[in-house]
Amino acid sequence: MANKHVHADLMMEAAEIAQTDAEWWKHFQAKSDDKIGWRNLGGEIAFIEGTGFEYRLKPQTCRNTRQSADSTDSK
Repeated sequence: MANKHVHADLMMEAAEIAQTDAEWWKHFQAKSDDKIGWRNLGGEIAFIEGTGFEYRLKPQTCRNTRQSADSTDSK
């Protein structure tokens, strides 16, 4: 059995996102070296092995939804 593609997991994630978002590529970033760092993609891409590019899903930012005791009603 052949080894899976180096970007297979991200390709699966891209296909899943594309089911609900035609601009699936906006969820990903790429970098070719550490000097420039991670950059947003500007359009659809191909996950090609051996190009020197790394790909990732954009990091998610979580909002704190907890309310402080001062802002809750205490009736």
